[in-house]
Amino acid sequence: MADDPTQGDDSLDELLGVIDTYAATGKPLDLLGLASSATAIVRHPGRDVDPLKALLHEQVLEAMVDRYAEIGSASSVAFAATLAGIAADPVLRGRLRSGLDGTEAELPGWLAALDDARLEQPTLVRDLLDADEWLLAGVRLADDGRFTFRIEVDHDADGLVADGVLMGMTVEAILDRLRATAPEDEVLITELTPSELAGRYAEAIAVTDAAPDPPRSDTWPGCRPLVEWALTLPLAPS
Repeated sequence: MADDPTQGDDSLDELLGVIDTYAATGKPLDLLGLASSATAIVRHPGRDVDPLKALLHEQVLEAMVDRYAEIGSASSVAFAATLAGIAADPVLRGRLRSGLDGTEAELPGWLAALDDARLEQPTLVRDLLDADEWLLAGVRLADDGRFTFRIEVDHDADGLVADGVLMGMTVEAILDRLRATAPEDEVLITELTPSELAGRYAEAIAVTDAAPDPPRSDTWPGCRPLVEWALTLPLAPS
């Protein structure tokens, strides 16, 4: 997303066609990913963006949520609710949602019950032939929809986040593919607790945020807000 949604109503309104397209698929990950990308533009801009905008990210996000709720279409209200719902900070989440009172009946079931989402199968995948590792975990939504995030940590680069991606499949399906293609002596798969996963992520993010020119890709840091929201979720029962 090249547009900067901090530039006023005109810029916000330019995204409406994209929002309509993503909402129309009916796939939760499409709307969640779009909301995460929009949030990342505000919270994690490139080095050439005025740092004041990042400092004011909460006010900018409030303006975005209010604007899309005010437009009032089914897709814009859903997008506003998604922006609010994936705020990792519960205080900010509550404040963003304050302008959405009464819209719950208009939202898809998974979105109306977004707080009932659960974290699944936190996992560490280590490549034994080099210094790379993946941090994996799934998210199960209230309607039983599932997706997975993968964070790539590069220990040749002091352990910073090299990339991150969202995938519309379960952790187990990803591991099955990996086991089918990688010899056992090249990959080590370890189950983690949610706190272990969050701790490893926090260590990698600290290194990344301190780097003078951290990696950026088509999916990272676009997926970062959604990953950080997911890391706050309770673990799904076995």
